Amino acid sequence: EPALRIVLTHELFHYAARAQTALDAPRWLTEGVADFVARPTSPVPAGAASAIVTLPSDADLDTPGPQRSSAYDRAWWFARFVADTYGTAKLRAFYLAACGVAHADQPAAVHDVLGTDSAALLVRWKQWMVG
Repeated sequence: EPALRIVLTHELFHYAARAQTALDAPRWLTEGVADFVARPTSPVPAGAASAIVTLPSDADLDTPGPQRSSAYDRAWWFARFVADTYGTAKLRAFYLAACGVAHADQPAAVHDVLGTDSAALLVRWKQWMVG
């Protein structure tokens, strides 16, 4: 039952956000935010931060097996980081800026909404991952 609730909530997020989500939106971010909405908060597993080199890519989501699972987890952790660090309103604003119908590219969305650059944001995310 809990797993079904997570899947349904995740998919309902996609359904509810579809009118505000561009077809060419970065899928890793749409999946990460959907997981943020659906999945219960849990501790980041020990050693997970060492696995992070970059944000996941859409290609990572298309690769079956551990790479796909890792990509979904990284996308979820990134969305959690943004919400924990900047607030859920900023996560929503970032989603709309990076994934919305008239979306900017990711670096511009990071700058405009979160007030930093992508490199500094990744450093903060890695620090958040280790607690």
